[in-house]
Amino acid sequence: LSFQSPRLPQYMNKTAQPATLADLPRLVAEQVMSPVQFESTLRTMAHEGIDTFIEIGPGSVLAGLVKKTLPEARVVSYNGLADEPLIKELFL
Repeated sequence: LSFQSPRLPQYMNKTAQPATLADLPRLVAEQVMSPVQFESTLRTMAHEGIDTFIEIGPGSVLAGLVKKTLPEARVVSYNGLADEPLIKELFL
């Protein structure tokens, strides 16, 4: 894999912090093989002003965990085209 500088911060569940380009390859590998710090990552993101979370993919388990951890956050699960209006609503 080749990595490029991200346009937005890439928060890694391994460290609960944004990653630098130099750290991305190592952290991606470690994240797959190690326990993650999902709650700490969410709290770090909220502390840095992130208040909207979109879960993309089947189900809504992660969205539920976000709501439980950050009750004030805006959270949407996107499971396909039927959910597109929910996403558009976030950005209007």
